[in-house]
Amino acid sequence: MYNEEKYIGQCLESIIKHGQGFVHQIIVVDNQSSDKSTTIVQQFPWVNLLSETIKWPTFARQLGYQHATWNILAFLDADTRPTKQRFIKVLKQFGENDQLWFLSWPYSFYDMSLFRQFISRF
Repeated sequence: MYNEEKYIGQCLESIIKHGQGFVHQIIVVDNQSSDKSTTIVQQFPWVNLLSETIKWPTFARQLGYQHATWNILAFLDADTRPTKQRFIKVLKQFGENDQLWFLSWPYSFYDMSLFRQFISRF
């Protein structure tokens, strides 16, 4: 998370609402935000908030990975709104294929115009 005060609260609310029974841990890594992002995350006491001092998404994701305690790890950006169906599909794919190491899904970008959302699918 880097300066995501506009999106992080809705992202966490979506994970909590739709991830019941699927999500065992939520880690948010702050990548030196200067806005109110960390204050918003602190309103969710069950979320583990970490801080990465090197400003780069790769380092933030690595720190989150190092603190993860579950066998399936999902990297989400703050403007992501996962649905219950996404959680079900992910677990189904991992359950059906023990050789699966990585899985990705299509995204809808809430912070883009409808036209840009449409063309980003191609």
